Amino acid sequence: MGRPGHELYLQGTYRLPNERTSITLVIQYLSGLFDPDFKAPGSGEDRVKLNDHMLVELTFHHESNDLIVLTGAITNLTDEKYQDSKATRRRAGWHSWA
Repeated sequence: MGRPGHELYLQGTYRLPNERTSITLVIQYLSGLFDPDFKAPGSGEDRVKLNDHMLVELTFHHESNDLIVLTGAITNLTDEKYQDSKATRRRAGWHSWA
């Protein structure tokens, strides 16, 4: 319960010719998610299936100099409507910059 039955995760990064700027696109597709059914306790149905969904994130990263780094991100770029399972909320984020 709480973990997706299937998860597809794709990430691609393009570094601009100036080598200080990069753009990353992340696509995550989740299917087969179930969550506890809090509306019907004791009814024999203890889980409810959540809708499959795809999330898209676009991130911009620019190193102005050795001390200043600018980062911006658009999460849920396509404004996808989805049900969020309490057990699968962003496990420490999708990615991080090194």
